Amino acid sequence: MAKAEKFVIENLSIEDIIKDEFITKIKGLKKDIFPVSIVFVNEEKIDNCLNAYPIILSHVNKEEVKKKILHIESPNSELADSMTKIMEGENKNGKRK
Repeated sequence: MAKAEKFVIENLSIEDIIKDEFITKIKGLKKDIFPVSIVFVNEEKIDNCLNAYPIILSHVNKEEVKKKILHIESPNSELADSMTKIMEGENKNGKRK
């Protein structure tokens, strides 16, 4: 059974959620470096078995970085939905909370 596990948020980039001090240091290298993905892992013990579910924040290409199009993916729909709500909360007014 197929189900959607990916969300797209406009007007938010990975650079918007990383500390400004870190971005400034990276830009100081004077190279064409930009963040395209962050991966979080949620571990859960289910029936005495440890499961790990990734939550991936990503841009598909440099154009999406420029246009601030952020993808949120996870094989766990609940995690993807929760992370999307967090990111949308940060996106209101264009600032991090």
